[in-house]
Amino acid sequence: MTRRLATAGRRILDGCAVLIVAAGLGLAIHSHLATDLIVRSGSMAPAVPVGALVTVEGIARDELRPGMVVTVAEGPGILVTHRVHRVVDHEGQLYLELKGDANRTPDPVLVPATAVVGRVTAVVPYLGFGLAALSMPAGQLTLLAVVALLVACGWLLEDLAAGAQPAVPAARTRTRHVPT
Repeated sequence: MTRRLATAGRRILDGCAVLIVAAGLGLAIHSHLATDLIVRSGSMAPAVPVGALVTVEGIARDELRPGMVVTVAEGPGILVTHRVHRVVDHEGQLYLELKGDANRTPDPVLVPATAVVGRVTAVVPYLGFGLAALSMPAGQLTLLAVVALLVACGWLLEDLAAGAQPAVPAARTRTRHVPT
């Protein structure tokens, strides 16, 4: 293995390790700055698949329109992300009829607009699985193990390249034959 190839391989592995750490930190920081949710059911597929990470931003009640994807609190600890099917004004109060894209019929109960947590502004398919994994010790250890493996592979490449270098030939000396 040539030294140049080993150096390039080492740089690639180091770059991958840096990208993994940066992505993990970026995801952690983003999840603390925004309201991110992980989709756990397929009721909004294919627009919002299971395991998607969705970012939710607040919205004024008078801005709610049919077609918007919103997250509502249906009870303590129960959040539902569905599309607004229609907005109903009942005795001066706004209610939403919601429907999951994959569902044939709208949800059976109207939800008060006051239960809206926010409007979905971003959907990143499958990234929720990664965030869920990083929130557990096993996921964090896996990330550290992958980074450590990349660094160790870089060191191995470096050692292989150093061992494959041709030895420097000894200096040749010429002797002259001088007639006597």
